[in-house]
Amino acid sequence: MSATHDANKKCDWEAGDYPWRPMRTDGGGLPEVFHRDLYECAFCGGVGEKSEGSRCPVCHSKGLLKIKPPVVKCPFCHDRGEVPRNSGVTCPVCKGKGWVSIKEPVELCRNCHGRGRKTGEGLYCSPCRGTGVIQVKRARPSASQASHSRVMSLAAGSPPPTRTDQGRT
Repeated sequence: MSATHDANKKCDWEAGDYPWRPMRTDGGGLPEVFHRDLYECAFCGGVGEKSEGSRCPVCHSKGLLKIKPPVVKCPFCHDRGEVPRNSGVTCPVCKGKGWVSIKEPVELCRNCHGRGRKTGEGLYCSPCRGTGVIQVKRARPSASQASHSRVMSLAAGSPPPTRTDQGRT
């Protein structure tokens, strides 16, 4: 079966049965970013037990996890918390949580295109560490831009910064 399909045609497979699932995005290609701090444990499905009578090693039977926001759903395990599916082996990217903390602002990883891994590879993507996104570095103002802004503030009537020499009279 081909990985591509027409969006208007009815698919003969369920999303959970297909070997990969693209992350839901905000329309601009970026994954949906969440800002809550409590999330359902993906490894046990929020039940607190992986199998009957066995305590979930990820959430320690609580069913919920506290994760520092902002977060995205883990693209490496498709927010299931385990790789491969139903193996009982926790995901190396999200550690079984199904969610990954990120630092904003972010852009889609150019290496894996948001999948968390390159097509046909079992290891997570190195540049994004399996999160599917990379933090955008904000440009710092250069020394000439900083001095220009000081000159502009002086021209606007702001008093110049002063140094206080302590110990001198």
